[in-house]
Amino acid sequence: MRTKNATAEVRKYYDVKDFLLGEGAFGKVFLASSKTDENAKYAIKILPLAMLSKSTKTQMEQEICVLNKLDHPYVARYAQSFQDEKYIYIIMPLIPGQELFNWMEEQGKVDEVEACKIMYKILLGVNHVHKQGVIHRDLKPENIMIDDQGEPKIIDFGLSLDTVTEGIDTRRVGSLIFMAPEIIEGFAHTSACDIWSLGIILFMMLSGSYPFNLNNIEKEITDTPLLFLGPTWDEVSHDCKDLLLKMLTKDPGERISAQDALSHPWMRLRSSDAESPEKLRSGAIPEEIGTPHNLDKNTIQHLLDYRGMSLVRMAGINVLVSMLQKKDIDPLRVLFEEMDKDKTGFITPEELAQAISQSEIQLDSEQQAEILKNVDVHRNGKINYSEFLAATISIQEFLTEEKLWMIFRHFDIDDTDFISRDNIVEAMRRMGKRLTEEEVDESLKVHDICQDGKISFAEFRHMFFPNEDFSPSPTALRKAQSVVSSSPEK
Repeated sequence: MRTKNATAEVRKYYDVKDFLLGEGAFGKVFLASSKTDENAKYAIKILPLAMLSKSTKTQMEQEICVLNKLDHPYVARYAQSFQDEKYIYIIMPLIPGQELFNWMEEQGKVDEVEACKIMYKILLGVNHVHKQGVIHRDLKPENIMIDDQGEPKIIDFGLSLDTVTEGIDTRRVGSLIFMAPEIIEGFAHTSACDIWSLGIILFMMLSGSYPFNLNNIEKEITDTPLLFLGPTWDEVSHDCKDLLLKMLTKDPGERISAQDALSHPWMRLRSSDAESPEKLRSGAIPEEIGTPHNLDKNTIQHLLDYRGMSLVRMAGINVLVSMLQKKDIDPLRVLFEEMDKDKTGFITPEELAQAISQSEIQLDSEQQAEILKNVDVHRNGKINYSEFLAATISIQEFLTEEKLWMIFRHFDIDDTDFISRDNIVEAMRRMGKRLTEEEVDESLKVHDICQDGKISFAEFRHMFFPNEDFSPSPTALRKAQSVVSSSPEK
């Protein structure tokens, strides 16, 4: 969001610490916390505009656009951004943990079962990225985080290419040792270049070494066949080597896709029953692995009760999700992954119907269609991760009055204690969402109960607790005011 004073806007919502998380060629990344919830941590990238060339500024804007398109458990999530004449601030929820690079250094050589579990999740994220028409182009251990629960998150889309909006690119980009042959040779970039990078990462995870001679690296990458030399590879399964050969095929047209890699036989090794590659070789691991996580009664009820969702309410719930601990949403993440049978990062109508058919509550086709209609806020015929969380998370359990007021402040841009039409446009733009006039009108129509052209705190509260009686009475307003006075100063 462009503003007169981006620094003041950032400090209005976040307590920026002196702790430096990282530093790049163009700016620094600092630790921050929410002003109303010290436990909600963020990483704030600060970029001085004076140090950025025109092309770099365009690249930063493109990165924000790409991040806004992506919505997956294993891809870093974008929160919001601010920009004035001096600085750009890009704000993302902090991923507690360490880079895959440091994790690999600690491990030395990674156990094959553990490598399989991590690579599977990385491929889930990459497959979602590719299905959205985006190529990362700089996948390397430094750009994959391992959080404090051991889960991977893909970060840093600064060199990414959105093939939908940007078309073809043949420039050399990325880090050389993870660069695909076609990029070195100047051919058009495709999603296959990301698979090559992941193949290099997987090889290094398992062996602790690089697959090619670093002394003549470009020729090695483009011409030298992949070999599995040394006693380390005697302990690695045939299926793993087969997948590596498919990921590190020189011809990008022949290289395996993320979608197909996820279905490769080696991926069965991630089963909790797989204690060793020998079980995989012997065929002891079944095709379908893991314990299925079916929709339970409460989750289906949340889906059925999900009515009248607007883009504003969904954005508010996304702010709430960013405040929660990972353990609070992990059960829903696991359920989402289980329902996403084609591994694209979306739940299709067919996948929703299949999940409901396997649950303890049976719904007819009309009820299923109604759920999809209500949950699919973006009207693209499927349910993305944020939509799923918004529909299934327990508002009563997690949305306190203090958190509700903080969410309200995200929309009350000018501190009037009301949300105007312009506030909605600006707040959504800050979160990377550009609403049409019709969408803004619809949000006001749904939530402006008093029909005065703005949304009060009482109306905003009713947005999240629609089953409670609404009253803009002095009592309700005093309750709102008590939340205002108990929240940090604006």
